[in-house]
Amino acid sequence: MSKYYPAKSAVQSSKALVDAMIDCLYRRKVTLQMSEEEKTKLKAECRDIVNASVEMCKVPQHLIGYHGDERNEVADVIFRRNFVNAHLSGGASNDVGFRRLDDGNFESIVSQYDSGRWWNAASQRYWQAAQASEAVDSAWLNGAIEVETVDQDDVIKIHCVMPN
Repeated sequence: MSKYYPAKSAVQSSKALVDAMIDCLYRRKVTLQMSEEEKTKLKAECRDIVNASVEMCKVPQHLIGYHGDERNEVADVIFRRNFVNAHLSGGASNDVGFRRLDDGNFESIVSQYDSGRWWNAASQRYWQAAQASEAVDSAWLNGAIEVETVDQDDVIKIHCVMPN
């Protein structure tokens, strides 16, 4: 049985978690040879895949292991192992969950097995994308226009410009 490891981030929006998973899936599939039109189509496909796969739980639900066994860990936002296997790990993965903490932030719940296989490599990018998504949503609600760039170190930069 794999042990699950929590990792906390300052993200308070379940929408940001979903947006970050869309970004994670998109970045795994996009290539330099794609046209902007192909990239736009791919982003929409990734959004559809993720939105069809995410479970937003009103009451936290148990995570499921790769053998189909119910785990002790519970989460509020869950990406089931079928999604993880098909689109992220390529193997026999466990569910990936996100639990809302008392301070409103989320922590990821990822098994030791998946941490070593793919999550550790994707984790920093994932949380950065989640925080960027939340910042953009907040700015948009306040009337700002978003401009996103990615620098040479593959770091997402968000610039929110207030209209005149």
